[in-house]
Amino acid sequence: QSRRMLLCLSCLFLVGIAVLIPTLGWSGWNPLGWRRGQKLAGKEMTGQEDRSKLMDTSTSPCEDFYQYACGGFLKKELPSDHDQWYYTFDGVKERDAQMMRSLMMGHGGGDAGKLFRSCLDTESIDAQGIRPVLPYLTRVDAALAQQGDRPLVEVVAMIHRLNSKAFFFWDVGADVDSLKRVMYMQQGGLTLADHNFYLLEWNAGKRSALRTFARQVFLLLGYSQQESSEAAASILDVETELARMFLSHADERTANSLPPLSFKQVVKGMQVKHGLDWSLFFELLGVDKHLLQSDDKMVRVVDVPFFQRLCGLIGRKDKTYWRWYLKWKLLDNLVGHLGHPFQVADLEFRKRLYGVKADPPRWRICLHTLNLFVPDVIGQTYQQHAGRDDVAARAERMIGKLKQEFAKVIRRSSWMSESSKRVALVKLADMDVEVGGPRNVEPLGFVVHHQRWFQNSVNIAKKVVTDQTSARCPSTPSTTSTPTRSSSPLPSFSFPSSLLGDTRVLPSLPTIWDPLGVLWGMKCPTGSTTSGDFSAPTSS
Repeated sequence: QSRRMLLCLSCLFLVGIAVLIPTLGWSGWNPLGWRRGQKLAGKEMTGQEDRSKLMDTSTSPCEDFYQYACGGFLKKELPSDHDQWYYTFDGVKERDAQMMRSLMMGHGGGDAGKLFRSCLDTESIDAQGIRPVLPYLTRVDAALAQQGDRPLVEVVAMIHRLNSKAFFFWDVGADVDSLKRVMYMQQGGLTLADHNFYLLEWNAGKRSALRTFARQVFLLLGYSQQESSEAAASILDVETELARMFLSHADERTANSLPPLSFKQVVKGMQVKHGLDWSLFFELLGVDKHLLQSDDKMVRVVDVPFFQRLCGLIGRKDKTYWRWYLKWKLLDNLVGHLGHPFQVADLEFRKRLYGVKADPPRWRICLHTLNLFVPDVIGQTYQQHAGRDDVAARAERMIGKLKQEFAKVIRRSSWMSESSKRVALVKLADMDVEVGGPRNVEPLGFVVHHQRWFQNSVNIAKKVVTDQTSARCPSTPSTTSTPTRSSSPLPSFSFPSSLLGDTRVLPSLPTIWDPLGVLWGMKCPTGSTTSGDFSAPTSS
């Protein structure tokens, strides 16, 4: 009875805290240390002030690190206007964004600057009109007019090579049960954010917004009223059929417990008559042929029932059935890089879908996009102009000490098994730390065109996919040894589904992302720190 009483009191205490925190937060105090509308010396923080004034160096960081880091900031008067939240580092991020903007607006910044300026060149983008995208749409029509099953695979692979996801979604990341890095294949292929948006009556407004947007895009591409209406209806029909095959969120949790498979097993298990030739798809996607022929367990098919239904559906339907849907998935990543009319249509779609009011300035969208998809190039430019070796050295020493303490925490953790501890310690030891930006940056691998942002964006998308599916290591002057087997977590990205970025998320720039890694179980020589270093996740 005493235990039950203690449990009840604990629950009541937690409920009380849950009720109290928002109340206090709206009254001007926030237990997480956030403040709204903070100002220093009667003006809004822009990051130009001496950052040491934000600190309270009279407090020992070992006793109260938050007070040490933010004490000076917290002593300032709270303004009467609490309309917006203000984070301590918002001013720093804004200063950095403005610095990068000024740097790349001119003739500096190397390839990063060229990409940024081509993205800003809306005059050239508008002048090119729809010409850049027409060859891709023509390829879809030409392929689907051919006999046999191969043309459909080629179109689907082309779309996935552009980092758009037709029929399903795939990603590369850390295996949940090992040190390997594997491909995750899961249900996908929809435009709207949730499959229930296609199925529930009260989401009819979202479906109407999608239909209107698709029809407007095809009209802007020069299709007739009848063709555009037919396209919009077909897209909604196909995506609704895909949505019906989706597993519920509860079913997904059960399905995700299956072990990884080899590519050969995936190809054999998903082969149906007149369906996709999965072996050809993986090859065209860029997966290394050695992996396709090996028995290495490198693929996790997360939502198996979905893929069973998808393979059957593709086998039953004539490939012309997918014409408008495949064009739409192709446009999913390309339409936002076209001219002003397409951007207006996209914004109207997001207004109806998410309540977006307006897009941020073009320079912020361009900087956010490049920072997200070519982070190494942006990070190197930032580091060259704002990095400080003395600060980086101190930070690396601090992180080294944190890793040592974390190792002690792992060793004495009572809830971890000995085998789990060993794996965790290996991951911790292999973690590669890069402070301020990447140490080694590979070339982009394509020529940056000054007045052709559309082509640049296509090349960026292809680079993202190539960096995920290749099995190569970066070249470094210090070593030429042969890669060995291993693997570790890898961040991966998908190109924005509409326009160049989502205004629901304010750009936080410049974020130096973990470098885009590559597939699959490859450990590069010590000292290799850009894409392809499979020793551990990278901290920036």
